[in-house]
Amino acid sequence: MLHILYGEKRAIMLLKERCAKKGMVMNELAEWLVHIEHLAENLYGGAARAFKDDEQLAGFLGHLAEEEARHSRVMGNIADYLRNNKGIASDISLDAVTMEKIEAPFLDCGSRLDTDSLQREHIINCVVAAEFSEWNDLFVYVLNALKEAGREFAVTASIMQTHKQHIEKFIGSLPEGRAYVTMMRRLPHVWEPRILVVEDYAGVRDLLSAVLSAIGTVETAENGKEALDKVRTRHFDVIVSDVNMPVMDGIQFFSAASRFDPRISKRFLFLAGNPTDETIAFIGKNSLRYLEKPMQINDLQGVVGELLDKSLTDAPGDRKREGYSKG
Repeated sequence: MLHILYGEKRAIMLLKERCAKKGMVMNELAEWLVHIEHLAENLYGGAARAFKDDEQLAGFLGHLAEEEARHSRVMGNIADYLRNNKGIASDISLDAVTMEKIEAPFLDCGSRLDTDSLQREHIINCVVAAEFSEWNDLFVYVLNALKEAGREFAVTASIMQTHKQHIEKFIGSLPEGRAYVTMMRRLPHVWEPRILVVEDYAGVRDLLSAVLSAIGTVETAENGKEALDKVRTRHFDVIVSDVNMPVMDGIQFFSAASRFDPRISKRFLFLAGNPTDETIAFIGKNSLRYLEKPMQINDLQGVVGELLDKSLTDAPGDRKREGYSKG
């Protein structure tokens, strides 16, 4: 059931009073967004239980509740970061009317849930209203301000984009969902997927970059050393790497990168021409994906798409390691 703890409710009331007097600073905006994430998590979780006989809807709402819990934790970390780094200022200040407008769908459906009067159309309308509200814009605003501050915030921005895509997919599957989806696609993108292509031959590198640019923003590196410098400073949702390269080969690159990012195997694809038994053994040992050269463009795009989907939906600690497979 939707329930706001007294302490949290009191803190939000005080926050609103401070904002009315002097405007909102960035960490207060983050704190208020944590409050909204709690409202969403509690409502979606309670509604999933209420609609347990509707397997499709209950599964969708349960998944949303898990995602909102994750967003709440990260936004809480952002609020802590902002309290300790006061140089980041907010160019906007929330007013009470806007806050109440964003909270209203959750509170209305929460009240219906508490009185056993929540209907399917109520909760669907709530999800859509929330995604169309300024809540989405404000979350994007805070993430855009913070995603260059650290890898954790950059990863969260990519996960948020997939959160929107999951909602769009479910709403689009409903008979009445087409109009909703058209509106949702007008919402701003939180994150453009980043793909790193590591290939020493310029012609192949340029081709890979071109065929993958339809999926996301592509950066390139000529060898493993150059690629390692890139992954140390920014997050990539998928990494596509040749095996045999000068300076530092693909296996050396992967081994070095995985020491500071153990989950990199979840989003790594090797391209191997005539792979040796040692290469195949290494790929299997590390549960990696690979394609043999020459590969078909459709196969390449398909595997990168699969890795991208797993990369954006697998938050740390959420999934068990999967077995490897050949493309």
